Amino acid sequence: MRAAMQNSSDFVMIMESDATIRYASPAVERVLGYRPEDVVGTVALDCVHPEDLEHVSSSFAETLKKPGVRPPIEYRVRAADGTWRHVEAIRSNRLDDPSVAGLVANVRDVTERKQAEERFRSLVQNSTDVVTVVGADGTILYQTPSMKRTLAHDPEDRIGKNIFEPSIVHPDDAAKQKELFDLSVRNPDLEPVFEVRVAHGDGSWRWVEGIISNLLSDPNVGGIVVSSRDITERKRAEEALRSSEAEMRALFEAMTDVFLMLDSEGRYLKVATINPSLLYTPLEDLVGKTLHEVFPQEQADAFLGHIRDALKTQQPVTTEYTLRIGDEEVWFTGTVSPMDDCKVLYVARDTTERKRAEEKLSFQKALLEAQSEASIDGILAVSHDRRILSYNRRFVEMWGLPEELIETRSGEAVLQAALDEVADPKEFLARVVYLHEHPDEESREEISFKDGRIFDRYSAPIKGADGVSYGRVWYFSDVTERKRAEEALKASERRLRTVVGNVPVVLFALDREGVFTLSEGKGLQALGLRPGEVVGRSVFEAYRDVPGVVQNVRRTLGGAEVVATVKVDELVFEVFYSPLRDEDGEVVGVIGVAGDATEHKRAEDRARWQAGMLEQTHDAVFMWRPGGQITYWNRGAERLYGWSREEALGRVSHELLETIHPFPPEELDRRLRTEGHWEGELVHHTRDERRVVVESRHVLMRDDSGSASILETNRDITERKEAEDHLHHQAFHDDLTDLPNRQLFVDRLERALGRTRRRSERKELAVLFMDLDDFKVVNDSLGHEVGDRLLVAVAERLGKCLRPEDTLARLGGDEFTVLVKNVQAPTDAVRVAERIMEAHREPFVFEGQELFIKPSIGICLGETYRTTSPQEMLRDADTAMYRAKKEGLGYRVFEPVMHEQVLRRLKLENDLRRAVERDELRVCYQPVFSVELARIVATEALLRWEHPDLGTMLPAEFIPLAEETGLIVPIGRWVLEEACRQGREWQTRFPSDPSLIMGVNISLRQFQDPELVGDVARVLRETGLDPNNLALEITESVAMHDVDSTVATLEKLKALGVWLVIDDFGTSNSSLFYLTSRFKMDHLKIDGSFIREFVEHLDDRAMIPSLIAFAHAMGFRVIAEGVETAEQLRRLKEMGCEFVQGNHISGPLPPAAASELLAGKVLASGDSP
Repeated sequence: MRAAMQNSSDFVMIMESDATIRYASPAVERVLGYRPEDVVGTVALDCVHPEDLEHVSSSFAETLKKPGVRPPIEYRVRAADGTWRHVEAIRSNRLDDPSVAGLVANVRDVTERKQAEERFRSLVQNSTDVVTVVGADGTILYQTPSMKRTLAHDPEDRIGKNIFEPSIVHPDDAAKQKELFDLSVRNPDLEPVFEVRVAHGDGSWRWVEGIISNLLSDPNVGGIVVSSRDITERKRAEEALRSSEAEMRALFEAMTDVFLMLDSEGRYLKVATINPSLLYTPLEDLVGKTLHEVFPQEQADAFLGHIRDALKTQQPVTTEYTLRIGDEEVWFTGTVSPMDDCKVLYVARDTTERKRAEEKLSFQKALLEAQSEASIDGILAVSHDRRILSYNRRFVEMWGLPEELIETRSGEAVLQAALDEVADPKEFLARVVYLHEHPDEESREEISFKDGRIFDRYSAPIKGADGVSYGRVWYFSDVTERKRAEEALKASERRLRTVVGNVPVVLFALDREGVFTLSEGKGLQALGLRPGEVVGRSVFEAYRDVPGVVQNVRRTLGGAEVVATVKVDELVFEVFYSPLRDEDGEVVGVIGVAGDATEHKRAEDRARWQAGMLEQTHDAVFMWRPGGQITYWNRGAERLYGWSREEALGRVSHELLETIHPFPPEELDRRLRTEGHWEGELVHHTRDERRVVVESRHVLMRDDSGSASILETNRDITERKEAEDHLHHQAFHDDLTDLPNRQLFVDRLERALGRTRRRSERKELAVLFMDLDDFKVVNDSLGHEVGDRLLVAVAERLGKCLRPEDTLARLGGDEFTVLVKNVQAPTDAVRVAERIMEAHREPFVFEGQELFIKPSIGICLGETYRTTSPQEMLRDADTAMYRAKKEGLGYRVFEPVMHEQVLRRLKLENDLRRAVERDELRVCYQPVFSVELARIVATEALLRWEHPDLGTMLPAEFIPLAEETGLIVPIGRWVLEEACRQGREWQTRFPSDPSLIMGVNISLRQFQDPELVGDVARVLRETGLDPNNLALEITESVAMHDVDSTVATLEKLKALGVWLVIDDFGTSNSSLFYLTSRFKMDHLKIDGSFIREFVEHLDDRAMIPSLIAFAHAMGFRVIAEGVETAEQLRRLKEMGCEFVQGNHISGPLPPAAASELLAGKVLASGDSP
């Protein structure tokens, strides 16, 4: 047993319960390459493939649970050379067996089996053959994936179906297939083969061949296995071969040789000869028999050997032999040529006479030479020692040999001369040497010359009467013209097939029974057929519902030629039928051509119908000959053009109507000749010289004699064209000013840019973008009607500032653009802008009132825009215009830094939109100091933005942007909420009497927000801050923006109980009397710049006391901003100012720092500010 284990291809391991190997048999080295002693002590699981480890570990654990043998498992282990091997292991728990005390594993290498399975799986997956497993009742159990590739059916869809269903097997083949299937079920040892038609996924029937194997008893299969492959193309080829059988038979019968077709076993398949006396056995007894059934054993073996040689080498094999036919010994030369499907063509030629002539050659040399001279072939006879025995004149002429060379009688010299002429001298010489070494062989081949000629060369040994060969004769036939004719014929056939396949006709042929033998041509598409689809079907069956076809075929089979028009369904065909006759004149079929005349027939029908309607139609209809002479003129033409029928007939149409064509008149003639019709628009002139646009259709007509006329139908579309032109103009022009609109301007700019890119000279372009300053004021104050009149007047004035080649456009509102072409230098565009500015210094006068309008202009030069879009130029010109408006300069030329600034502004806007949600906004608080109480009585909420990249930003850096974008409204709402919450908190922490007041600034956009009053009320309610502790500050510019609206909003806010403060007084030109009398405010806050200017200058010191006194007189309390020094505070106190605010007291502080300040500054009591 030890010897068996040592020599086994399996190896055995004994393992501990932790998988440590205690013993490994020697076979482990043969299987995995490890020595047993190297394995012992290692853990078996360490060599398991990672993908299999979980499965193997689980199985190992199961084995530990109880004694006994476990089912085999397969997994991969690492061999000593690093490769992975597939193994099969049977485990046995022998821990309780004292003789083993371990887990025993019997391991077998199954790598080769797995690889074989994988190869088989790949073969099945990729094979074009279809393998089907079927139950004994015909139910499909499995099909290989190749079913999808071969027959376009999903194998999964076939499972459960019966293999004999009409949707699977052709109904005509089902019974035969069922019979073979049942035979296999009854006789498992039989494997019937079959050919059957099955359904393809595209709806066609495909031929398959296959074999049926009964594997019901095989537990791995358990079914009938049907293997099949697609042989449709082979079937078609066989059908084509059968269809050409008559031609082949005619060819055979025209030859004097004996033609035999045999298979690889020597069985006669076909025989043809016009001389049956050359056959060893009567013709009627040959087909179906084998050579051994016809000839003696030795002769049959020789013939069969030639057949197999030809099939093996795929080259013709020529043999010479004699047969005793009747009382005569007949010599034959046989050529065996290989064919497809293991068949050969055996051509036997009676060479008896030639052999007899050869035997007498030595005695009849003179006669032979005379005969050779008369031959059209070149003949050369050479002895074995290469001496010329004889030749004829034709040979010398064909090879162009000098007389002195041929007269040397040297075969070597002639050979050398020949080698200089042939295209392949190496092959030519090799063949000559071979025949010299094999003197008894015959040879026939073609020789190609350098000059393009082709010779057919036949060579045979020269033998005496005693049968001894003493030389060789060569026959040369010039077949150059024949070969060219053959190639020309082949090319002609290819062209003909191409033409037939692409011309919309049907070429067909029928045999004498009316069965289709040919069906070709593009016209088959009209019938829904493919070339060759009806071949093999009877015309009488296929067209039994078309009596005309059946009748015409019968007449033609009777010998008559027939031309007929046939209607098949909705199609009309012009068909020519001709009888096909054999050499005896008997009708053996029909050949015909059918052309699809459906459209032609429909056109004729429409023309005839239209002719009857011509006089009834409202359109102008007339006919004219190719020269233009009018031959028909309907009433519609009289109405449209004004000429009566009598006046128009005979006149040349295009001269009468002064026709304007979209192309030269000769082009119309060409189109009518080639296409038969033309449609389009023409311009005509009427009798009263009115210009009309017509929608015209010309149709080329021919009468029964073939004479051509043109039928012209014209419909007056003049009004429609005028409306279209008007709509087109409106689509690209401004309704108010009739200037080009944005779409037309952008189109012209794009084309101008394209021309600039293509030009070699440096002529650039420029775009001016402008709008009118304060145009909205005109609209709001004088009304939109005046505003529209002003825009029209501006457009007219702008147009006078420009050249004819420049383009002025209105983009909308008060925005205008100018495209300036051929700009030589930037100053050219600037001069245009200056002309425009100068033109607008003069006022516009409407109803006696003067209006001064100043434009702001942005200029974008095209010199750096060779690859830039019009939209980008407009954008940059717009950017420059806004810079000009902001700086009050009238015009500005765009610079790249402007775009960068716009981008930075856009980024800042995006950052500002996210600032609230990112908690980047902070509220700081600056105290307001009561001069009278000497303590802090209020704080002003001031916003700061802690930008992540730019650091702390003051309001002046971002509030204008927030105002412009509307973000100030939600930001201001948040500041109001935060300030009120903080104010309420300080009131609680630092109580005082009066309570601390919180001041909050309100911007213009906030003040215009209809929700402002409601927001203030809500915040007060939600935070609990008393309205009397909230002061809302608005600037004098905000107050003066819309006085009536300001008054209404202030009254609503005052009704809530809050304080109202005029902020930054002194920064604008507003009248203090007007402010104090018009608006019911509580405090007046003087701007810091005003304080610095009038408090510190001795000459102007009276200004501030007067202002404070007037404010007190109007009931206002005064707050002075920007107090930076103790001296300023002292003087303001002397002037009677109640409150001060500024860095002298404290700058803006964060909430925590402000809280500390309030803790030290707030006093116990005092009057309210």
